[in-house]
Amino acid sequence: KPYMAKRVWATGTRQWGEVKWYVSVPALSFEDYPLEVTPLESTIHLMTGDLQRLRVYAQKGFQAPVEVPEAIWETNERLIRDGYDRYVFQNETGK
Repeated sequence: KPYMAKRVWATGTRQWGEVKWYVSVPALSFEDYPLEVTPLESTIHLMTGDLQRLRVYAQKGFQAPVEVPEAIWETNERLIRDGYDRYVFQNETGK
């Protein structure tokens, strides 16, 4: 899942700091990513939850912090308000 690359790096970096982590993803446009088994709507639900976890899991010490531009956070929050919240924690503490 290309949208999970930053979480993979952040988790590996925090949990196994002695290893230098590299993560690569296939060159794939957003338009080409959704498949029959993971349609567009499901993909967006997954992505909003995954992005939220970058912040929550770093705060809990599970992952290394990852810089995310404010415009990305704002877009994610708008998508959540628009109902793409299936995998989103109900509050920022991860509950």
